[in-house]
Amino acid sequence: MGKIEIILLIVVPSVALIVAAIFIIVSRLRPHLHKSSGVVEKTPNGNIEYVVPEVGTPYLIKKNEAGEILDEPFKILTCADLHIHSDHSELTFTVLSRFLEKEKPDLVILLGDNIVGRTDIVMQETLKRFFEERKQHWAFVLGNHDSERKIKEDIKEAEKKGKLTREQKEQINAEGRKWMFDSLSGGPYCVVRDEREDEISGSGNCIVNIKNSNGITQSLVFFDSGDYIYDDKIKRKGFVTDKRSYDYIKEDQIAWYKKRIQEITAENGGIAPKSMAFFHIPLREYQEAFTHVVLKNGRAKRVYGNNMEPVCASNIKSAIFEAFRESGSTNCVVCGHDHKNDSSIIYKGIRLMYSQGLQYDRAYNRRKKAYFLKLLNNISPRLCCFVEGVTIFIVKSDGTVEITPRYAQKENVFHGLEKHYSSAYLTGSVNRKRIKE
Repeated sequence: MGKIEIILLIVVPSVALIVAAIFIIVSRLRPHLHKSSGVVEKTPNGNIEYVVPEVGTPYLIKKNEAGEILDEPFKILTCADLHIHSDHSELTFTVLSRFLEKEKPDLVILLGDNIVGRTDIVMQETLKRFFEERKQHWAFVLGNHDSERKIKEDIKEAEKKGKLTREQKEQINAEGRKWMFDSLSGGPYCVVRDEREDEISGSGNCIVNIKNSNGITQSLVFFDSGDYIYDDKIKRKGFVTDKRSYDYIKEDQIAWYKKRIQEITAENGGIAPKSMAFFHIPLREYQEAFTHVVLKNGRAKRVYGNNMEPVCASNIKSAIFEAFRESGSTNCVVCGHDHKNDSSIIYKGIRLMYSQGLQYDRAYNRRKKAYFLKLLNNISPRLCCFVEGVTIFIVKSDGTVEITPRYAQKENVFHGLEKHYSSAYLTGSVNRKRIKE
């Protein structure tokens, strides 16, 4: 036997063992990618009405053709980090459309970084039209990348007249985020608005109730978690870099939340409503919760999922988590932001979870080590480190909620789109050719 044959006899089995080991390890980390959820939801019936009363909180309610209120389950579909940028975002729109056709949700919630790299309103109108053509009620919160380019350009233009103070930069930032929220909201099917009566931080802080014949089943609380902190002394923790820290939910937003929960309690006959909170940047408690899960010390309980990258929270710890605990109302927090994380963990009585997302166009990590990632994905979708998909929330008539992740790799939403998916995997955006269904 020659030297080449001997080398091959040694190398080939070794490589096979290494690949098998990677497969087994990652499969154990992400069992949800190849195990059935076992949950079968009933297709929602009835028509959804969005009502804005003269007094009180806007609400969504389901009725039949005769106008009678239905106590059917209310289905919510969430999706994070679409990173819509241009007409090259066709893969994102196509896959999202397939999920909508498959799930038939009553409400869609986008968890931030919806539109990036734009200074006009072209893609805002495109996204609104996407939902209006389907007569789909929807909501959204802003992420750190929404309006980021416009804010940078506005600051750069203002600095031509002289150095700006921190307060001046923050004002330009606030105006840029308001511009994005105002240009994306509105229309007959978007249910979020800006509760700015108290001039609280951010844009899009608001609450929408879900109601049935028994009253409020769930209150959906939307926060603007901001983008970055304009303070040269606060740098992003854990990075050897000069990058600014991510932003956080401020004290005035917390005061607004407490006040609104009290008002809704009064609307609900003195009973605190069950509620869920939605925003983009995760809280620092997300990392605490995952650390306890890894340590297996019993202080946190994993429901499903995993974290494949560190939690990218603010350097400043917001007090909103404690406000949630004290409220007796909010017991579920849903975020986006961290593209590789999909953990859902119960910590100190609060469910801290990520929504699945569809990160194809201009999303970070798509280019980094892309060829190796594509190789792993081709071996098995279980090895994909991107949590592509959507999350389903079924609000029952008594206000309890069933939550189920829907992973794109196992839902057959890529049928006929394989080459576009491969292109997105390798370049960060799809081919220039329009996708035809």
